[in-house]
Amino acid sequence: MTRDNGYAGYISALVDAVNLPNTHAARIDSIERQARDEIARLDRQRHEGARRWTELRDTSSGLSRRVNDLAGQVGAPSSGTGDGPPLPASAIPAALESLRTDLDNAERSWQWVLRHRDRVRQMTPLVQPAQMAPPPPPPTSSPPPVPARAGLNPTVLMAVGAVLIVVLVIVIVAMAA
Repeated sequence: MTRDNGYAGYISALVDAVNLPNTHAARIDSIERQARDEIARLDRQRHEGARRWTELRDTSSGLSRRVNDLAGQVGAPSSGTGDGPPLPASAIPAALESLRTDLDNAERSWQWVLRHRDRVRQMTPLVQPAQMAPPPPPPTSSPPPVPARAGLNPTVLMAVGAVLIVVLVIVIVAMAA
């Protein structure tokens, strides 16, 4: 090794030693920049998650109001809080979609019931009963007549059943939130 090579190596080592704080500072700046980027990304994810939960809550509230309105139209009790285990977070979007479908089906059923009622009203003519003599009084010795049992309209029963299913789904979703 010659004296020039040794001296050049010595100078190179001194320059590296002098630049060592700058190299460390640059590495620290790079790490800090990466940390800031990661924190910003996580913050955006948190905001997106909060926005999605807010949308789900608003959707659930809107569906709950629709179910309560529909329940009020058919005379069913409005939904309240349920006592059940909450849904896992991953199941909430599917439950809301199922609730939307059930609610739409119940609303279509209710509209059908209303149309059916209107058709029945329109089909029954407004006929004036003919003047007839009053019927003879029933004999006093016979037992009183048994009142006829009122028939239940299956369409109304199906509509009420659909509303109850929707109410139960909303209760489950409400408990999950």
